[in-house]
Amino acid sequence: MRTSGLRGARVLVTGGTGFIGSHLVRRLEKAGADVHLLVRRTSRGDLLGGLWARLARHEGDITDVSSLGACLGKARPQLVFHLAREREEAAFEKEAAATLNLAAALRQVPSLKRWVRTAHSVRAKYGRGADAHLARVLRERYSLPVVTLELYLVYG
Repeated sequence: MRTSGLRGARVLVTGGTGFIGSHLVRRLEKAGADVHLLVRRTSRGDLLGGLWARLARHEGDITDVSSLGACLGKARPQLVFHLAREREEAAFEKEAAATLNLAAALRQVPSLKRWVRTAHSVRAKYGRGADAHLARVLRERYSLPVVTLELYLVYG
């Protein structure tokens, strides 16, 4: 990851307390970004170590539009990394609805330059193109600068 352009950038990370998110947060902080986390009331920062106490944390939930709006109003991000998942067993419809909630809230953030999201895992019942369809809806309905990443074998 090129990190030269991140110094001083306001970055919001959803899912920053998870395995992938915690590694991303460490890298962003090392690059000099002003890192903000969207966290649940029950979130723990075990994987972030000492960073947990130093980073700006905004309590909210990706399924709750009002808490997303409050978080975005405080964080005023230029860059958003959306890695959060409702829960491991959550249905694709619920994950997609939460992503659409975030998209709707991000439309109100004038400072946003880029949004990076990870593709939702799709069970066979929804078909292989379900997340690609969601990406098209995000682009067409919300006209946001979004990049979708499909992560494979990230645990090495």
